[in-house]
Amino acid sequence: MKTRLLIIVISILINVVTAFAQGNENNYMQFPDSHISFVKAADQSDSMEVALYPNPASSEVNIFLNSLLPDQKGELIIYSSSGNQILANSIAFGMNKIYLDNIPNGLYYLRIIRENGVTTTKKLVISRQ
Repeated sequence: MKTRLLIIVISILINVVTAFAQGNENNYMQFPDSHISFVKAADQSDSMEVALYPNPASSEVNIFLNSLLPDQKGELIIYSSSGNQILANSIAFGMNKIYLDNIPNGLYYLRIIRENGVTTTKKLVISRQ
């Protein structure tokens, strides 16, 4: 399972780097079979890409934060669909794992705020059978 995940992540990163190097004008990429999406900030000089998987998640979610300024850290805030703050955590460049055991099933919004104020918001579904 970990080997498959690593292969998927490497493949996706290669595709993302290739697409952005070729001037992807949409600033957005979706990989339908992998449930991973990347969002690129509009300002190319200070962009941030975020990969969130698996989504839907059950017990944990991996957040890969890629930035042109890798020294920066940021804050991750999870909000419920009604706008209540559920969790606040620091987040760093690279791979981050968030455990979701104490968060009930539902739709949530993850907001990532870097030190310089660049913000990205992603949807997360938590679903346990």
